[in-house]
Amino acid sequence: MVFIWTKEKKDRLDIILLPEVILNDFIDTHIKRKFKLDEVKTCLVTIENDWNGIPSEERIISLLKEILDTFKIVKGFDIKLKIPPHFNDIKCRRYQMTRKDLISSDDIYDGFIKITFVKIDGRFNKTREELRNRPWINFSDPNKEELENTFKKFYGKYDKEFVFLIEHIHPSDK
Repeated sequence: MVFIWTKEKKDRLDIILLPEVILNDFIDTHIKRKFKLDEVKTCLVTIENDWNGIPSEERIISLLKEILDTFKIVKGFDIKLKIPPHFNDIKCRRYQMTRKDLISSDDIYDGFIKITFVKIDGRFNKTREELRNRPWINFSDPNKEELENTFKKFYGKYDKEFVFLIEHIHPSDK
C-alpha cells in the first residue's frame, strides 16, 4: 500500500507518496523499538519514564504530516527538518540493543527528521513504473486507481506539478 497526499501551494502541486513499508519501519523504530543485536538507532522519546517514553502513533504521524505540509521540497534528496518547537514533548535519544536489553544514551536533544525523497520526473505512467521498479513497495490495484484519480483531479490546474517518493525517514541529531 502507498499513502498519497497532495500539497497545494499557489501555482504548485506536490504529490507525495509514502509507502506503507516506510511508515511501518518508522513506527517499528519509535513505538515498538525493534532493533537488531548491537544496532544503534536514534529514537523519538517523550518525557515519561525519564525521557524514555514512547510517543503515540498519532503523535508521530501528526509530526510527520506537519513537517511534510510546511516544508517546500525543491528536489529529491535527504532533507533534514527540525522538529517544530510546539512538539516540545518529543526529543531524540540514541539506543543500542545488547544481549540483555535496550540501553539508552545519557544525551537527550532536540533533533531533526531526515527524509529521503526521490523526485519522479513524469506523471501517472512514470510514477507507476517507478513504484513497480521497487519490489519492496506493495502497489495494489486500489492504489493504482487512487494515484490515477489524483493525477486526473489536478490535471492542468497548476503551473508546476511535482511527484516525490519517500524512501526513508529517521530522526537525526545533526
